[in-house]
Amino acid sequence: MSDMLSPLERNLTLQIERLLQQHSERIEELEARVRQLEDERAELTTMMNLWHALQTPLRSSPP
Repeated sequence: MSDMLSPLERNLTLQIERLLQQHSERIEELEARVRQLEDERAELTTMMNLWHALQTPLRSSPP
């Protein structure tokens, strides 16, 4: 099929393929960053929950 493409069409096709590859790589980078931020949020939530638990006075059990 590429034999039937004009030089301009081949050039445009290659440019589009490169752009698609670049966008695909960027999407993968952003997805990895989102996963990292979600992990950090989970860690911070755990730390805040622990901090809150430490700030709450312990109830003494009735005698």
